[in-house]
Amino acid sequence: MQINTNGLKKFFSVDENLKRLENAPIIKSPIMDLIYPEEKRELYSSPIVKKSDLPAAIKNAPVIVRGDSAYELPSIKTTINGYEPFPIELSKRILASELSDLITNKALESMQEDTTSINSIYNNQWERMRKTVHATTEALCVQSLKGKISYPIKETSDLYEVSFGTPKTIKTTVNLNSAAIGDILDLCYNLVDAVSVNGYGQNVVLMAGKNIFKHIVKLISSMGSNPLGITILDGAIIFPAFKIVRIGSSYYDYNTKQYVQSIDDNKICAVAVDSPFWLPYCSIDDIEAGLKPMPFFTTYQVNKNPSSVDIFGKSKPFPVPVVDCIAWTEELI
Repeated sequence: MQINTNGLKKFFSVDENLKRLENAPIIKSPIMDLIYPEEKRELYSSPIVKKSDLPAAIKNAPVIVRGDSAYELPSIKTTINGYEPFPIELSKRILASELSDLITNKALESMQEDTTSINSIYNNQWERMRKTVHATTEALCVQSLKGKISYPIKETSDLYEVSFGTPKTIKTTVNLNSAAIGDILDLCYNLVDAVSVNGYGQNVVLMAGKNIFKHIVKLISSMGSNPLGITILDGAIIFPAFKIVRIGSSYYDYNTKQYVQSIDDNKICAVAVDSPFWLPYCSIDDIEAGLKPMPFFTTYQVNKNPSSVDIFGKSKPFPVPVVDCIAWTEELI
């Protein structure tokens, strides 16, 4: 029996891709959800992110004397006119022999009319690729909190590198092994103040590495009383005016062959989450996608030798941080 490839064309069309994305289960990820939530994600109709489109923290402007020229807003400082995001592209080959093994005899007999079994195979690969793209985007978002992206390129020791600037570093003599709760409060308020600039900072989140979070929880537990009303709930320590969130996630570094913690185990990272962090999905380099921006797109290619179908998953995310609204501590343990 011959498999009708018209079904493949329909399955991998732009409309079907968009429909599956709309109906797909939400994938949770700590940094994307917290720093680059849905309202900060955008379809961006260009393969190059223009310098003029980059978000920036808003500063107050001076007034002018009546009749004087207007105050010219400062340009965003970059060494180039824009950024060229690198794409995420995945592939998976499904041999015709695999399809034969996976499809039931009943499905084979009616394949011209019923492609349900075939589509379930493609759906499984589509979902696996979607999750892989999401995990890769999360890793890029994590790196952006250091003010730059420095990510491995396939089959080379080279790095995809982008610099956005340098986040603030809060110097402190606090060592959690001997710190009192007052020391922790002073440090955290310094972090909050550092990122509460340029009109932002009404919503500040402190993300703690796993060692830091554990030490602070132990310190709170050892307190004889709790006059500040500090609470621990759902992986967060709630203080007056701010909260500390435990971040225990990591991503895999293909160059070092090791996992990298999203937030360093012995550090705290503060972010004003009400600042204009931005996650554009740029135009996908694929003619069948119409060169349009999409969070995720899949297409296919039928091969004759060996008889098979190659499935491709593509995305081009580009997380852009506001470095003025990020602050890190030094090692605290």
